[in-house]
Amino acid sequence: MESWGTKLKNVTGEGPARSRDQMVLPEVKQLVDSLLASLTDPMQRQAAVQVVQQQCLPVVQSRVIDELVEVVKREGAVNSDAVASLVDFGPPALKALTRALERALIQDLDHSRSTAVQLHLMEALRVFAGHPSFTGHAGLAIALEYMWPRAANPDIRGAIGRLLAAVRTGAGTQPGSVR
Repeated sequence: MESWGTKLKNVTGEGPARSRDQMVLPEVKQLVDSLLASLTDPMQRQAAVQVVQQQCLPVVQSRVIDELVEVVKREGAVNSDAVASLVDFGPPALKALTRALERALIQDLDHSRSTAVQLHLMEALRVFAGHPSFTGHAGLAIALEYMWPRAANPDIRGAIGRLLAAVRTGAGTQPGSVR
């Protein structure tokens, strides 16, 4: 039987290096996968958000938000239900989206894939900024100002500039204002 000290070392990273997925218990992964399906289903989305917010531990909430960001980053059309769920999660989701966009800008290796991912993330941020409950305009504007010069692609730089202008003027609700 493994001691609590050994378990803590494994969880805190003091033990052998493990990937993020290895650190998630199978039960948590199964729960997150089930919740993710509900959070991206238009008929179940709002109820699923309430369940996660009211009944899940912060670590599960964080994992769910990270998985929703991954859904937004996928190729194809932006999943509007995933974005709506992220908006409902509020500031933690905004932070995750902003962090994902920063990482995508830094890791701009595969230009075509990265450009699509960056545009998807900016679209999600635009929807977030246009939501009536959004109050983080200043923080998002600062983050976008920081990211703008780091964009390697001029189209992405332009899209960040348009999103920044929309955030500053509160016009983030206009459809297609990012592209």
